[in-house]
Amino acid sequence: MCIFFIYVYIKLNYMSSQIFKHNISEEILFELLEKICEKNEKNLFVFNNISFKKGLFNNSLAEFMEVCRPYYHISKVKYLDRKLTYRVFTTIIRQICNSNQITYTSKVKYDKSNYEIVYYIYR
Repeated sequence: MCIFFIYVYIKLNYMSSQIFKHNISEEILFELLEKICEKNEKNLFVFNNISFKKGLFNNSLAEFMEVCRPYYHISKVKYLDRKLTYRVFTTIIRQICNSNQITYTSKVKYDKSNYEIVYYIYR
């Protein structure tokens, strides 16, 4: 039983990620979110399609992805090289949030037979 807990502790704290060489700093992510997202009560960032388009317009997303590039394993840089869409970029955000244990939730919004997945990222 004790060996199992030691293994879990080592796995959670010392084993490297399958995607990242080193964790991307939370500050890099939150700096981007400050620029492009609507900030709600108590440091809650709302990332939606409007935020994505705002980031594309002011070139924040391309700069962010170049900053992230050295942190990815060579075999996983494909996530950054894909054609940039809302779905692809939210995948990158979710990867960073999961690796840094940043809490986020998602909600599907329907409007006139169209849907959008909105992410709420907690600081």
